[in-house]
Amino acid sequence: MKRSAINLLIKETIAWLEERQVALPPFAYWTPAEWAEKGHEYDEIRENMLGWDVTDYGRGDFDDHIDNRFHETQERFTSIEEDEPAAYLLCNEYPEAR
Repeated sequence: MKRSAINLLIKETIAWLEERQVALPPFAYWTPAEWAEKGHEYDEIRENMLGWDVTDYGRGDFDDHIDNRFHETQERFTSIEEDEPAAYLLCNEYPEAR
């Protein structure tokens, strides 16, 4: 799965939710740089892996079986092709507290 596809999927999901006036917690919108500045007061989010998760349910078929979720953990991608910088971090990519 390419990072650009993950970035686009999350961006489109945020827009879809905003159109329906669904609010997510502030950390849903934090960039990787903002996450890097967060201290131990956010360890609960890190430890519980809350946040964005993109999965194909382990099928290896991202085009037909992809799902984007917030707060719920599923099987993770084993590797991401970093074809562009991350716009958002997946819940298993949060940096350690500073």
